[in-house]
Amino acid sequence: MEKVCAYCRVSTDSKEQESSFENQRAYFERELSKENGFNLIKIYADKGLTGTVFDREQFLDMLYDAGLDYQTIKGKLIFTTSDREPLFKYICVSNTSRFARNILIVDIIRELRKKKVYIKFMDWGKSTEDDDIDLTLNIFLSMDEQTSRDISS
Repeated sequence: MEKVCAYCRVSTDSKEQESSFENQRAYFERELSKENGFNLIKIYADKGLTGTVFDREQFLDMLYDAGLDYQTIKGKLIFTTSDREPLFKYICVSNTSRFARNILIVDIIRELRKKKVYIKFMDWGKSTEDDDIDLTLNIFLSMDEQTSRDISS
C-alpha cells in the first residue's frame, strides 16, 4: 500500500471557496482510502492563500515531511534535499493549479524527485514520476501562472 498525502488549497476565504475546499478534502478522503490501495498519511490544506507564492504554512510543512529543507536567501525561498526520510511517496493534488500557480515550482519538483517523492495529478492521472510529463507540466504551470496574473489585474 503506497504512502501518500494530499494537498488542498483555495485562494480566498469566500463562502464559494469554502465549498471548494471541503469538496477537495472529501474527494481525497474518499479516493485515497485503504480500499483503493492507499495509506493516506495526512491532508495538508492552505486556505485563503495564492498559489503564486510558496510561503504557505501547510505547503512548507508538507515539503518538510517530504524530506526537503528550505531557507530564505535575498527574499527568495530555496529548497534542498535533507537527510530525512520522506513520510510518503506521493503528494496527491486535484490539478496543477491547486499545487502552484508559479512556473518556479519545477525547482521544487526536481528536489522532490531526488527524494523519490512525486506529485500525482488526479485530474489527468499522471505523476512527476513519469519523465515524459515535463513538457506538458510546464505548459500547464505556465497557463496557471498566467491565469493568476489575469485574475489579479
